[in-house]
Amino acid sequence: MKNKKISKKHLLIIGGTGFIGYHCFKFAKKFNWKFTSVSRNYPNKDRKVKGVNYLELDINNLGEIKKKLNTNFTHIINLVGPSNKILEKKNKKLLTTTHLDSSKNIINFFSKKKIHRFIQIGSAAEYGKNKTPHKENITCLPKSDYGIAKLKVTKYLLDLSIQKSFNSVVVRLFQVYGEQQNKDKIIPYILSNCQSNKKFKLTKGNQTRDFCYIGDAVKAIFLLLNKNDNINGQIFNVASGKEISIKRLVSLIKKIVGRGRPIFGQIKFKKNEIVKSKADIRKIKNLGWMPKINLETGLKMLSKRK
Repeated sequence: MKNKKISKKHLLIIGGTGFIGYHCFKFAKKFNWKFTSVSRNYPNKDRKVKGVNYLELDINNLGEIKKKLNTNFTHIINLVGPSNKILEKKNKKLLTTTHLDSSKNIINFFSKKKIHRFIQIGSAAEYGKNKTPHKENITCLPKSDYGIAKLKVTKYLLDLSIQKSFNSVVVRLFQVYGEQQNKDKIIPYILSNCQSNKKFKLTKGNQTRDFCYIGDAVKAIFLLLNKNDNINGQIFNVASGKEISIKRLVSLIKKIVGRGRPIFGQIKFKKNEIVKSKADIRKIKNLGWMPKINLETGLKMLSKRK
């Protein structure tokens, strides 16, 4: 005999109008939950999910947080990252302090609430120049300002998790790709240019990346979000556990599309470019998660969409 439902679970996604937030809400629709998104702007038409309550909120404003988020949320996913405006300014101090301060507002506020779990979305950039494969317990050596900013938030959250027994987990995503991703990301950039058969510029392409299909990444996030085991205060890599060079990636996409005119070596590597990136995913595999969509399959799926 099934237990009677006591109360409806309520999912809050901070940064819910972006690529990952959109897919998280789409996946969560299978659950009979309430859904709320918080971001600076309302979603584009293509990223709006029916049944989600979309709120505009500046997370740098603690007063707004207290006023608009004074609800009994049970599950929280924090997708907030350093804003593009700050990244464009190339101000390291502004990047790290602003991102940390805004994240502190959210973390401190919810650490005083009774929630099932708080998921902080971290980044492979936190590992920086470490040798691959990157394992969760190694000392991070981030090279980029973005990686430094994300690592500061990770450390702050994990310290709080220990001090206040805050139900929180950090998910370090590697290169997630899929439908509705912004065109400036590497796979949509290569794919769209190959499909239109335009010449497009790239670096030498010898750097490697670990790509994970969005559907697999979302399932990993929700596995950790709903897990009843004591995984609080832990970090989990979410990736394919395989690396591919950008040059090989281009070759694979050209093969799938049947055309493409890449020009390698026309773009310089970024100052703090990570040369090799590959995750050790044994920790989350031990919880029962496995990536199901390999890169070639995922690319074929994307190539069939407009």
